[in-house]
This record gives sequence, C-alpha cells and structure tokens, in this order.
Amino acid sequence: MEDAKSQNLRHKSFESVFVKTIDKCVRSVHFVFEHKNKENKMDYGYQFREAQIASLKSVLKAVRTIIGLSAQEFGEMIGVTRQTINNLEAGKSQMTGTQFLAISAVIDFAIAEYPGLAGPINSLLVFSKENEQSYMQEQGVNYNLMSFFQSEDKSMQNKWLESFPVFTEMRSRHEPTGLQLSTVELVLKNYKLFASHDFFLHKHASDVLDEITPIIRRFENKLIMAVRSIEVLNEKITDDLDSDELETIRGGMGLINRLRKEGVIDFRGEDNDGPEEGLILSLFAKFRHDYKLALFSQDKQLIEDILQLNKMRSSEGYPIEICFINEDGVLELLEND
Repeated sequence: MEDAKSQNLRHKSFESVFVKTIDKCVRSVHFVFEHKNKENKMDYGYQFREAQIASLKSVLKAVRTIIGLSAQEFGEMIGVTRQTINNLEAGKSQMTGTQFLAISAVIDFAIAEYPGLAGPINSLLVFSKENEQSYMQEQGVNYNLMSFFQSEDKSMQNKWLESFPVFTEMRSRHEPTGLQLSTVELVLKNYKLFASHDFFLHKHASDVLDEITPIIRRFENKLIMAVRSIEVLNEKITDDLDSDELETIRGGMGLINRLRKEGVIDFRGEDNDGPEEGLILSLFAKFRHDYKLALFSQDKQLIEDILQLNKMRSSEGYPIEICFINEDGVLELLEND
C-alpha cells in the first residue's frame, strides 16, 4: 500500500501529452542551436546540458529512493516504462533531454511539496557536480568559466532552459504593451550583469546601487561578481594604507556584503581563478556570442580592453555594454562606436 507522499505525487504526475509537448520544444530548440553553433563556435550551453544529464544519471536511483517512489511509479510520472528507469539507473541507456526535463520536474516538485527532502537531494546533486565537472573538462570546456552563467538558486528545469541563449532574447521579445524602459533599464533587464570590485569603491556607488537595485529585483536579475574580486579587495588592505583608503575599501566590502545578503549579488567562480581583469575578459570573449553581457566598472584599462573586444571581428557577438558612474555621480552607459 503506497504512502500519502507517493499517492500525492502520483495524483500530480505529468500526463504523457505534457511530456510529448516538452519533447517537441526540446527538439526544436536543439535543432536551432546545434545548427547555429556550427559556425566554428563551441556551444557551451550544449556541453553544459550534456554534463547535467551525466551528473543526474549518476545519482538518479539514490534521488528516486529519497523521494520514495518505485521505478514503476517514477516511470509513470515521466511517461516512460519501469524498464526504462531501470536501464537509466544501471547506465544501460542514455538519458535524453526530454527525460532530463521530466525527471527534473518531478524532483523540483518533490522539493517544493516536501521541503525536508531538499537537504538530502541537494547533497546528492552537489556530489554529482564532480561528474558534471569531469565531463566538461573531458570535452575541453572550462567548467569554472561556464559556472559564471549558472545560478545555484535556480530549479533544475530553469538551469537547463537558461543554458539556451534564446532565453536571453525572450525577455525583450515579450515586453508588456505600453511599457517604456530607459536604455539603462533595458540593460538591467535583458543582460547578464557583471561587476568588477572597483565599481563598489566609488564614492557614489552606494547611492547608485540603491537606485538600480529595485529595478534589478523587478526583472529578477542579479549582479554577478567573481569570488576572485573579493580576494582582490582583501589584498588591498595593507599596513601602509591611510585611513581614507582603508575606509573606502571597507565601505566597498560592506556594500558588497549588504547586497549579497539582499540577494542582489551572486558570487561565481573560485578564489584561484586568476587576475580579475583577465578573468572578466576571458569570460566576455568566450560567451558574448551566447549572452548579452554588461560590465559595471570604474577601471579605465578594463573598460578600454572591453571596447577593443567589441571591435574585434574575430570575436563577433553581442556588443558588450559598459556601465560606469560619471563625474556627477550618475550611472551612465558608455556608447559603443
């Protein structure tokens, strides 16, 4: 006799027609992007999705057991047979993108319905990231760089879908009728927002960020900072600093910490990623053809390097937008030539 949890999950299971609809969507999106990226460009999103599949497959049986479903029940929920589930768990068959999405839907639903499952399931998924990282390294993909574009607080389904560059453009395609946005607001809405450490050291940074934070939240976006950026700030604190310089650095770190607690800033990467400037340039050069990118910075040399990157024919892609605080203490968007 099945328990209440299994019964509830069964009652809210996905119908086969829903799975077929997902299948059509996934096939069409795969078709578009696998053809688009044949122009001598590595499809990092595709590699990331393949890594997610390999990662989930490695812990699928343990996750299913934690949820409390038999292979038969699990199969019914995603529209496949018990034998298919057994073959996936035993590594006898490959997991498709459609199956990944359907399984992710069950896992996301189970965690939402029973929050107590989040801890044990997430611990398995975190462990499986080692497989994800190994897979990407085998494919010649820099996992640390790719991780800058994947948020840890998103559902499994959202992480999968956001790996398709088309979702970067969907926001601007479906603008509500009559809504007029300024140029800066459009960037805050439609771009992946990166910030270098120096931006937070400007004397007007707090005022500017207080002004744009509600807009970033409204569009459910975030400022992305490299973990390495915090290390740079820590390294700046030395005995030969005068009181004003020390106060500036501590003020910047305090501002970053406040925005992190408020959920506006997301830290990505590792503390051994290398120099901040080189890391940002590498990220932007590799991913500007997949994502619309914006940089918040006061570093004149870094800004100049980004402008040069925009001019390079060998690195075609979306123009990178640069936001900086001008002499009047106002956030300004630097015009691209």
